[in-house]
Amino acid sequence: MYPDLPSAFVAEASTLLILLAGAVLLYRSFREKYLVPWIIGWIIYTASKLFLTISLSYSSDTIWAILANSSFAIAAGLFSIAVFYYVHQPKLVRPAILVIGLAVLLGITQAKWAAHAISLSWAFWVCWRLITVMACVQLAMFARGRGIVGSWLLSLMLLFVHMDVGANSHAVAEYDFVIDLLLGISMMMIVLDDSRVQVSRAEVLNRLSRIVANSDEFQPIVESTLDELLRGTRARGAWFRTLGEDGKLRLSAVNGMPDSFVEYSSEVDNATSITRELLSAGEVGILPVPAIQADRSRQLQHLGINHIVLIPVLGKSSQIGMLVLGLRRHRNYTENDRAFLKAAANQLGLAAENRRLLQQLVYSRNEWASTFSSIPDYILVHDSQYRILRANRALLDRLKRPYANVVMQSCESVLPGGGRHWTTCPYCDPAALVAEYDPCFGGYSVVSTSAYSGQDSAGGTVHVIKDVTDIRTAEERYKGLFDHMHEGVFVSSPDGKILDCNEAFVRMFGYSNKDELLQLDAAAMLYVNMEDRRKFQEQMAEQGFVRSFEYELRRKDGKQITVVESSFATRNSSGAIERYQGVMLDVTEQKRVEDEIRRRNRELYALNSIAVTFNQSFNLDEILQLTLFQIVELFSTDTAGIYLFDEATQSLRRVAGHGHRSEWIAKTEVFPVPSDFIETIKNQHVEILAHRDIGAMPEIIRRYVEEENLTSWIWMVLWRKDKILGILGTSSRVPREFSASDESVMIAVGRQLATTIDRIHLYEETRKAYEDLRRTQEQLLQSEKMSAVGQLVSGVAHELNNPLTAIIGYTQLLENEKSEQQIHEYTQKLNKQAQRAHKIVQNLLSFARQQKPQRIHVDLRNVIEETIGLRDYELKAHKIRVERDFQQGLPSVMADPHQLEQVFLNIINNSTDAILERPAGGVLQIKITAENGNVMTEFHDSGPGISDPKRVFDPFYTTKGIGKGTGLGLSICYGIVKEHGGEITAQNHPAGGAVVRVRLPVAVGQKPVTEEERIAARRETKLTGKVLLVESKEATLGFEREVLEAAGLQAVVLNSRHNSIEKLQQEGFDMVVLDSQLAGVCTCEDILRWMRSSQAYLIAKTILVVADIAEPGMDVLKHAPNVLCLVKPYGVSDLLGVVRRVLRTAKAATAK
Repeated sequence: MYPDLPSAFVAEASTLLILLAGAVLLYRSFREKYLVPWIIGWIIYTASKLFLTISLSYSSDTIWAILANSSFAIAAGLFSIAVFYYVHQPKLVRPAILVIGLAVLLGITQAKWAAHAISLSWAFWVCWRLITVMACVQLAMFARGRGIVGSWLLSLMLLFVHMDVGANSHAVAEYDFVIDLLLGISMMMIVLDDSRVQVSRAEVLNRLSRIVANSDEFQPIVESTLDELLRGTRARGAWFRTLGEDGKLRLSAVNGMPDSFVEYSSEVDNATSITRELLSAGEVGILPVPAIQADRSRQLQHLGINHIVLIPVLGKSSQIGMLVLGLRRHRNYTENDRAFLKAAANQLGLAAENRRLLQQLVYSRNEWASTFSSIPDYILVHDSQYRILRANRALLDRLKRPYANVVMQSCESVLPGGGRHWTTCPYCDPAALVAEYDPCFGGYSVVSTSAYSGQDSAGGTVHVIKDVTDIRTAEERYKGLFDHMHEGVFVSSPDGKILDCNEAFVRMFGYSNKDELLQLDAAAMLYVNMEDRRKFQEQMAEQGFVRSFEYELRRKDGKQITVVESSFATRNSSGAIERYQGVMLDVTEQKRVEDEIRRRNRELYALNSIAVTFNQSFNLDEILQLTLFQIVELFSTDTAGIYLFDEATQSLRRVAGHGHRSEWIAKTEVFPVPSDFIETIKNQHVEILAHRDIGAMPEIIRRYVEEENLTSWIWMVLWRKDKILGILGTSSRVPREFSASDESVMIAVGRQLATTIDRIHLYEETRKAYEDLRRTQEQLLQSEKMSAVGQLVSGVAHELNNPLTAIIGYTQLLENEKSEQQIHEYTQKLNKQAQRAHKIVQNLLSFARQQKPQRIHVDLRNVIEETIGLRDYELKAHKIRVERDFQQGLPSVMADPHQLEQVFLNIINNSTDAILERPAGGVLQIKITAENGNVMTEFHDSGPGISDPKRVFDPFYTTKGIGKGTGLGLSICYGIVKEHGGEITAQNHPAGGAVVRVRLPVAVGQKPVTEEERIAARRETKLTGKVLLVESKEATLGFEREVLEAAGLQAVVLNSRHNSIEKLQQEGFDMVVLDSQLAGVCTCEDILRWMRSSQAYLIAKTILVVADIAEPGMDVLKHAPNVLCLVKPYGVSDLLGVVRRVLRTAKAATAK
């Protein structure tokens, strides 16, 4: 059907087979991995040509078309896989296989289904063409910058590879064999070029190896390496940087680069560049120029460099530097490329390592020579003929000869003593070294001999002579020190055996000789507490030594001693402890002394603390408590107590205690002590009572000991001169023995405490005396104030009494007059109020004046009313209501009304102050009753009550603020009531408030008839006579004249403007009524003095009218001591009563 097709196939097939044979031959020669898929693909490609030819001849049979399509797709894929292996992209093999499989499926489908031949053909073509295009792209990228013609030709031919689908499928069908020929030749060119490159690189490495082997200098090797790499890689330039100790890469060799590059890039910091990572990883790095530092990047771009290759140069154990290649064009680097560059760098690294080893060898040789010369021991090397080959500096200095005069000379001629005591070598003959005595230099030496085999001699000998004279001397001194030390020196094993010790160690434990101690199991026999042994071994295991390790051991006689050990551990080669070596010191006595000193210091501290407290505080409770705490801490006891002795009751009172458990002791504060026991203590002046004295102690003290379960104690009797103040004691519930030192400390504390107690008592008495003095001064000040008030009251009362006398007198006169009922009532009310004012003035005068008490029959109801009258205004002003409950027919009492008034006034004042502590007023209930021969007056207020009823009657006790009370009021009341034979009590009422009760005995006998009653009985009797009225106040003068004239007397009236003496001289009078405050022409004193000197009988007929009997002007009575007095204000009956009395007295005198 196609006559030309078979002949063309035969020609093409022949070409393919020839090329296949060439590929097989190349594989046998070079064994390249990528040739395997290429050869297989070439075979399948040849088969696809055959199948295609047959399918075109027998188009009816689709099997050939299927085989042609499948084989061609597989061949194209194998060609691509060969390319992938060649360009070192094995990761693309798997995707290529998948695409090949898809292409095979599409080829089979296209051959079987002709109806869809066009679309399937295109899909089939796209699949296999995709593979070949990928191979072309990878091959072109790989060949870029390499100058390999075969790679570019293969890439081009892969694009021309195709599969014919008909006889005239394209215009160049007759040139298919040319495409196949060039495709096969291009692969052969690649193989041959690759082989050439490998051979060239091997030659480069061989040349580098020869250079490294034949050169001792490192710099020429570096320059040769740069030159070879520059030619082999066609790079623009190459340079080498050496890594310094400071971490910087310094430029050491350059090839192909200008001088400006050398100046500008002489140093690179390895810590901040990529070179550090590459040196650490040992891998080749490719770095594009734009990725380099900006200024250096511009310089390299100016030189036409596209990228640089960084090749780390490493030694066996160090980093040497970095080889750098600068290339103009981009290229991909295969593993072979990188391996070649690393191999070249390894040659350079090997050269650097060799140089380092050579330097070390030279250094070691010099070190050995220096060490040999610096060894202080004598080193002598001689041959078998006893000729000296070597001698170190120490031996030459001892011989005092230069090196040239010693080497190759005989030992006999060089060493001292030769020819006399020996002839060959004195150190080769063991018999010559007796007791380490040196036969040449004298003294002692230790000789170490060994064979010597060197370049200059065989069968020689090396002698190392160590002078041990000083060591032997030191050993002897150490042995003497070891044996004569006072401290115990020992060597022991970890299992507790003592390996060696000195005599002091033997004596420390009380053994007779060292052998006896060495046979003991020290760990079991000497240690008191095995815990100390465990701690010792732990510290040794952790630290390898112990310093000042203190613990207790046991002597041979069983006595325990305290030791301090300082030792260290010696270990074997495996690190295990072999033995302990150290020094041990017996500090038993030192510990005892230190404990005694600490105890003394503690005692002194306690005594000092107690003394400081005693001197700084006057609070006895605080001092006693602190003393107890110090005593308990000082003696480490369980209980302590302080008891003060009461001489009157012969008892001890606990004032401070600590640590007591007994309920009986806790509840009992006072312990009675037999008087005979006290007398015994006083007679013997006992200071210390201890448990040894229990037999002589009274029963109550033995019970005290049993209740507290005490086993030992020390009690100190507190003395102040010959007086017992009390007992200071401390006790323990566990058995112990108090030493004489403890007793001395207890005595010192007790004496200090006794002095302090006495001082505090004296201080309290002084303070109390001072307080009493201060309060007495306050009382005196208050008395002065009251005296001033009394004077003021007297003056006011005098001024008030004059108008009151007139008011009372005239109201009484009005009452006797016949008048209207309403006027009569008004007159009575006026008289009542005037009488009230009179009582108030009289009460003020009675309270203010100082006068002797007068016991008379007193009705307490009247006294209470008069007292309430004094406080009536204040009570009403503060809304305090007074409730009275007075028993009818109340008997009188014998008392001074003025003193009782003072008592009741104080009680009412206190109740008022208590009620005022609460707002909104209150109530004061006053109750007077007679019971059991007494009259009881009870005051109950609605205040808060009494804070301390037991102390309410103590002098100077007050709960009021400063300036509001002196604390003397109720104390004075208590004294007044007691003087009257009564009783006063104060307590709090269950319903609230305070209750004060005053009980006074009922008066015995009938109440006497008063003067007023007698005057009232004679009131209606008519009077006769002439009366002279001398008054300074007109109102009083008019009242007196009205009353006397109404009574029947003739009244002559004079005031202060008249001369009363002249009137008396001119006329005769039966009576004279004289004002004590008269002033003017004649005073009261002038008139009385004249009467006494001229008409003495008139004094008995004179009535002196006074404002107050205690007024200061009453000294006029010294001129008329028998004159009668009438106190203002007074009423009609008062005036008439006194007048009748005077007239009656005068009449009686005339009758005689």
